[in-house]
Amino acid sequence: MFEHVFLLLMGLERNYSMPTASMQPTMMIGDLFPAHQYRLYGAFGPMVFAPVPEQGDIVLFWNITKEIYTKRVVALAGDRVQMRGGRLYINGEMVERREIGRFDDGDSLGNVIPVTRYEETLPNGAVHLINEISDDEQLDNTEVYVVPEEHVFVLGDNRDRSADSRVLLQVGYVPLASAIAVLPHDQPIVFWARTEQ
Repeated sequence: MFEHVFLLLMGLERNYSMPTASMQPTMMIGDLFPAHQYRLYGAFGPMVFAPVPEQGDIVLFWNITKEIYTKRVVALAGDRVQMRGGRLYINGEMVERREIGRFDDGDSLGNVIPVTRYEETLPNGAVHLINEISDDEQLDNTEVYVVPEEHVFVLGDNRDRSADSRVLLQVGYVPLASAIAVLPHDQPIVFWARTEQ
């Protein structure tokens, strides 16, 4: 905890809050957390302070409409990504997932719906939880996306309640130049304030 206070004072981390349900169950609406700044701007231009995001990392970035979005990196430059029947495919291989159980999922308007929760394992071994309303929602069957150089492909952990890289005109492929902070998948997230699930 002290490390995060020190990094905040040094300007290498900044506090963020989660405004939507798109990253549930990992991050709940209203959660407050510090994140390591990906790049800082100074007299000599941007300086990158974090490694390039990996599969499983959570990245905060400016989207096309200049809002800060928080999503999980699932694919890197050159990867082919597709959703088929609610399942994530990367480079033609179906990503492993294991059912955990049924839960209630609430959004910022107070709407609560039942979801199935899964543990998903990305090709690099990064493991995280996802929520699915069903495997036949609007973005559960997509074209094949090919991630351009210097970009990443991101999804919300709340798969059926997330505008992410599947929505090309709103989010699309995320340029690394748009990344502002990264939460590495192999480190626990620190929450200053946590909303009950």
